[in-house]
Amino acid sequence: MPHLTILIDANSIGYAAHHATKLHSGVMQTQAVYGFLRTVRELRIRNPLATIYVLWDGKAQFRFDMCPEYKIKRVADTPEKVADKEAYKAQLPFIKAALSALGITQILSYIHEADDLAGILVKQIMKNPDQEILLASGDVDWVQLIRRGVRWQDLRDKRNEKVITFENFVEKTGYKTPLAFLEGKALQGDSSDCIPGVGGIGEATAPLFLAEHGSVGKFIQRCESGEIKPANKAQRSLWKGTSPYTKEQWKNLFHYQRDDSLSDEENEKEHKKQLKKHMDAYIGQGRSIFIRNMKIMQLINPHPLEKQHLEIDKGNFDLDKFIDICAELNFASILNVIDNFVQPFKQALPTQTN
Repeated sequence: MPHLTILIDANSIGYAAHHATKLHSGVMQTQAVYGFLRTVRELRIRNPLATIYVLWDGKAQFRFDMCPEYKIKRVADTPEKVADKEAYKAQLPFIKAALSALGITQILSYIHEADDLAGILVKQIMKNPDQEILLASGDVDWVQLIRRGVRWQDLRDKRNEKVITFENFVEKTGYKTPLAFLEGKALQGDSSDCIPGVGGIGEATAPLFLAEHGSVGKFIQRCESGEIKPANKAQRSLWKGTSPYTKEQWKNLFHYQRDDSLSDEENEKEHKKQLKKHMDAYIGQGRSIFIRNMKIMQLINPHPLEKQHLEIDKGNFDLDKFIDICAELNFASILNVIDNFVQPFKQALPTQTN
């Protein structure tokens, strides 16, 4: 029977728990810690023999370098957002300490996001055919990592309906392959991460476009060979759109020289005519944006790990330490059944591979 490894997207689980019903220990919010522990315990109960890795986000600077607006909306820009972010941030040391005391391995690379770590681990672990992986994340970017033996599940869905496998991939995503799914996201862009799309190809049309052409590369080849012509401006831009100018910048390059032999009305008509001709000549940036988005979004061939930027806490089961953390956070519901609560973690100790 294949050995299961569970890769947990720490901040996906943490933020979901943080935005549940508020809990407090004094003035400090504690719901993120409480919810995180409950989620990991449930996973451990369901999968007593699995290896569990909790993956934390570092800062993937290369993404910000390629797309300066990357995740800019996530910057706390109001007092309420600042307070909420700080309330979550204050709970992180407790989450990490509690997981460590339960014997759970945690991994952080200061130059990678958790997504990248998942890509690296999937590639490494699945070299062994006797392995399978559960990707535990609410982030659909992880879906591109699905292959035979690798499934994705959004743990925020308590009905367990948001599970995508290699076998149900087309049904659940509308794309034939994980690579097509990635290309679809690169075409659309990602509003949650503030990554612009190519324009004119959205959530509904991207799967249809890729189903028709197979891939963006094949579409471009067919255009280059003259086999097909782009159906619209968006497709033309995807084929040839490598302009260094945005549409607004291109428009600003236009200059109309007034013809004094014409009336004001005639000059206005001529101005509009020439401006339209100028704008029709704009090839767009679709192709460049797609290439950039693929580099930003892809997790299949992630940047390699660098030892000096890597932090691994293999965890060491310590009941006294865990009790102290729960007492400090006033988790009476856990303390009242402490032996029962930690039992799944204790049972996993002989088989938990760190």
